[in-house]
Amino acid sequence: MEQTNRGVGRPAGTFKKKMNPTEIEQFMLDSINVILDRHMGYTDYIEYCKTQGMSKNQANKYWNDAWKHVRHRFQIDRDMMITKHLKKYWDIHDESLKNKDYNTARQSLNDIGKMLGLNEAERVQVEGTSIKFKFGNTND
Repeated sequence: MEQTNRGVGRPAGTFKKKMNPTEIEQFMLDSINVILDRHMGYTDYIEYCKTQGMSKNQANKYWNDAWKHVRHRFQIDRDMMITKHLKKYWDIHDESLKNKDYNTARQSLNDIGKMLGLNEAERVQVEGTSIKFKFGNTND
């Protein structure tokens, strides 16, 4: 039996060409579209990446990066939508005050408060109470 001494280090890997930063960015955009358009789950996405010649670890990294980007993008969109709704509610409020429609003005203020989180349930603060039991002929 012949023994080979390979030396220290990790085993030789593949010689697959690495993507440059532009290709990575394009792949991320394609990944986001594929995940959202095809309603892919984690396992489906990993299989998709394997067909593109990637390892499971690379696919996992791109999956996490894609969802981080999606969450950030939708958070910005959500903030813009809230701002648009608030402006419309204030317009309704101002118009109803001009028309002396105070019920609609009050309702629009309630809706504005809900959107801003001002109508949280009031906290009940309970302090220590004492309970006394009287048995028989005690004078307390």
